[in-house]
Formats: sequence, C-alpha cells, structure tokens
Amino acid sequence: MWSPLGEADRGDRLSIEPRLMYRTVLHPHPVSRFKSLTVVAINLTQTELHYVPGRADIADMRANLDATNVIPGRVAPGDLDRLVVVFNGGFKPRHGRWGMRVAGQTLVPPRDEGCTVALFDPGRIAIRSWTALSERDDPIESFRQTPPCLVEQGKRHPLLDARNERPWGGHDPKRMTRRRSAIGIDSSQRVLYYAIGVELEPSELAQGLIYAGVDNAAELDINWSWTRFLLMGRPDPDAPLQVTGTLIPEMVHQRLGYVQKAIDRDFFYVTRRHSESQPAETLRHAGPAG
Repeated sequence: MWSPLGEADRGDRLSIEPRLMYRTVLHPHPVSRFKSLTVVAINLTQTELHYVPGRADIADMRANLDATNVIPGRVAPGDLDRLVVVFNGGFKPRHGRWGMRVAGQTLVPPRDEGCTVALFDPGRIAIRSWTALSERDDPIESFRQTPPCLVEQGKRHPLLDARNERPWGGHDPKRMTRRRSAIGIDSSQRVLYYAIGVELEPSELAQGLIYAGVDNAAELDINWSWTRFLLMGRPDPDAPLQVTGTLIPEMVHQRLGYVQKAIDRDFFYVTRRHSESQPAETLRHAGPAG
C-alpha cells in the first residue's frame, strides 16, 4: 500500500501537486512484526537529487571548495525555492574512507568495492559498484561511496547470504533501537528509493528493498542520531523555510538545519525539477506489483 507523502496542514512542500513521493511500510522478517522498513519512492522524472558534504567532513579532510558553488553543510541557495526533502548521507570519511566527490572535485578517492551513488549531468543517477561505473564515458559530477552494495542488479550481496554483515556495521545485541538507512533505484532508472529500517540487520534491509522493487541499493548511515529523512516547507506563509515533518517519529534534527544552519554530516537533498511542463506521473511502476 503506497500513500502520498506530505501533509498540507504542516506546510510540507510535498503536499503540493503534482505529488512527487509515496510511502509504504514493509515487515521483511518472516516472524517479527516489531522489525519494520519504511520506504519512500521518489519520482525522478520530476525531481533532482543533490549531494553535499558536511561541515565537519570538510574540516577533517582539510578540503577547499572555494572554487565551487557548494556550501558545506547547507543546501545551495539557488535550490532553496525548489527544495522538498533532505536525507542523510553515509558513514564519516574516517570510517572506512569511502569515496566522496562533489561538483567535480574528489575529496576522498573511490574504492573499487565501494557501492557508489553517482550523480551525472543532467540529473541522471546510478547506484553500482565502482568497478561497474568507472569505465563509463560520461563524467560523474558527484558521488558518495558506501560499503559494498546491499543489492546489485536485483540480488543481495553474496556476503549477506553467507551471514557476514560486518562491512555494513554488523550486529550488536547490546544496542537497542538501531536504525539503518539505504538509498536505491529501480531497473527503469525512473524511481529512486530512500528506506529506513528499525531493528533490521543488513540482510533484512537488503531483502526489504528487493521486495519494494529496488534493483541496486547502497546502505547509508546507521544508528539513531544519524538517520533522518526530513520534509521541508513553511508552517505558515511568513515563516522561514524549515523542517516541517519527518518520515518516522523521533528523528533527530534542527528546525532550521540545512537551510540556515550548516550541518556537520554529509547529506542528500531533493528538489523539484525546473521544468514542470511534462505531465505528472504517479509512481504506478514503484514496487514489484506495479
């Protein structure tokens, strides 16, 4: 059951027609109903995905982005009028040294085994292992790497089938209320997915994504404080642009974060496309049932 995401009463921009995102909840564990996976399907024909490193990421790498239009930790000013959603990036650069590039500038070199969220001009996206992307002729404008792909070409990573989950943060029986996020794309390249699992292990997260219709997927950040999917808008016409809603309850965030206050950790954000001339499409292709 997919339902449109965004509430007009809160002032969410996602409540404005045409609707861009749809939400569902899955329970990929065969027995437990406590474990859940909330999935958002994003219409890529009418949206654009952007990537920004965090303020602390840049400080750790001693990188200089003065030659670009990127402001570490903040949405680009030129995109604020079209901004609808912000969601978390991946592990800190010091945790695994997974590759990062923004606006054509490589901040951390890519690793062959890294699952790579690649952004091309104009607005095209691919999620694959680096070795599957590095030989393409078209240049990658920005990318963010994560541990190996949870799902690639419709199949779970072989290590997950072998019950080796260490590359994705593993299992910690002493940690309660663990959250685990992911980004994925379908085989048509028309639907992007964000997912957040509660108490899911990496193998369960991957299986839930396959259930939802994902062809390729990368794990993003994990744990309570760093997993967030935030809806942007204005609670009243005179209010500043701000976070007006969260995908699931109790997501840690700052009300004016990303738009007025720079954030330490890297993130992705979604904007409406400049042109709205093409007819709106519902996400009738999202999910395995069509």
